[in-house]
Amino acid sequence: MKILTYNIRFVLDRWFERKAYLFSEIKSTEADIIGLQECNNGAYFYGQDRDIKKELENSKTKKKYMIFNAPCVPSYIGSYIAHNILINNPITRFFMKGIVDFFALLNEHYFEAIFGKYASLLFRSQIIGSICYFLFGSGFVFGNCMIINKDFIIQKNQKHLALGGKWRVASKKRCIINNRNIIICNTHLNETPQCEITKIDELKKGRLNQVELLLEWLVDNNDDEQIDGIILMGDFNAEEDEPIHKILKQDYGFINVYESYHKVNPKTTFHQNHECLTKDIGEEGCLDYIYIKGNCFEKINNVSLVGTKPLMEDSTVFASDHFGILADITII
Repeated sequence: MKILTYNIRFVLDRWFERKAYLFSEIKSTEADIIGLQECNNGAYFYGQDRDIKKELENSKTKKKYMIFNAPCVPSYIGSYIAHNILINNPITRFFMKGIVDFFALLNEHYFEAIFGKYASLLFRSQIIGSICYFLFGSGFVFGNCMIINKDFIIQKNQKHLALGGKWRVASKKRCIINNRNIIICNTHLNETPQCEITKIDELKKGRLNQVELLLEWLVDNNDDEQIDGIILMGDFNAEEDEPIHKILKQDYGFINVYESYHKVNPKTTFHQNHECLTKDIGEEGCLDYIYIKGNCFEKINNVSLVGTKPLMEDSTVFASDHFGILADITII
C-alpha cells in the first residue's frame, strides 16, 4: 500500500506552467492513499482533485479512486442545520455543487492573474483577506482533499474537525484494508509566515493546541468499533524539533515513517527553489510528515520524496513549493 502526502500550492506559483508536471509526478507514484493540502476542490467537472483523480486512473495500474474533499469554509459550516438541509436536498445540492465548480474554474484561471504577489498577504489578513476569499469563492474550494483507492472498503461519512487559525481543518475517513479497520487522517496546521517570525513561540503553541485537539478527536471512537491502525499525514508546518512531534511519538505511540526508514527526517520539504510572483517566502525546512500507529503496519518498505527536481525546460519551475512524501507500507 502506497501513501502520499503533498501540499500542491493551490493554483498559484505559475500554475499553468507546472500543472502537467505536478500531475505527472503524482501519477508516477501509483499511490493508493493521497492526502493533498492547498487543493482547489471542485464538485463535478473542475478542480485539481478531479484532474488528479483522472490522471491516477489513467496510469498503468488501472486503479479506481474516490475523492473526499475538505475545503475550508464548507468544512467549518458543515455542522450547521441549515447547511445540512441544503446539502441533503438533491435540487439545492445540484446547484450548490455547480457553484463550487464555477468557483474552482474561476480560481484556476483568474486568481493568480488578479491577486498576483498580494495573494499570500491577503490570505494572512484576517479581515481583508477573508472578504476577498469569500467574494472570489476561494474559501469554498481551497483546502484539503483525500483521494483513496476504491478497492479499499470505505466506511461511513467523512468527518471534519475545525482546527481554528487560518481556516485550518482536519478530515478523517475509516477504511478496511486487508481486513483491518484503518482511520486515515489528512490535515494542515497553521504556518509560520516570514512576516510573523517574531511570534514564533505563540505560533508553535497554536500548532500544539491544534495537534492536541486533533489527537483527542482521532482516538475518540464513538462507534465502539476496534481500530487496528491510524494513518496521520499532512503539512504540519512544524520542524522536527517542535513539541508536537514528541507528543505524537512518545505520548501517543505514532511512528514517523520517513524518520523510521531513513533514521533521519528530510532536510527540506518546503523549499525556495522556484521563482514566481506569488512565492511563499519563508525558511526552508521539513514541514510535511506521514505518521502511522498500530500493530497492523508490518513493514515500511520504502519512503521517498516526490517533486524534488525542476521542470526540465525551466529550472525555476517546480511541481510545488513543497516536496511530497511517498511511503510504501505493508499491512497485515
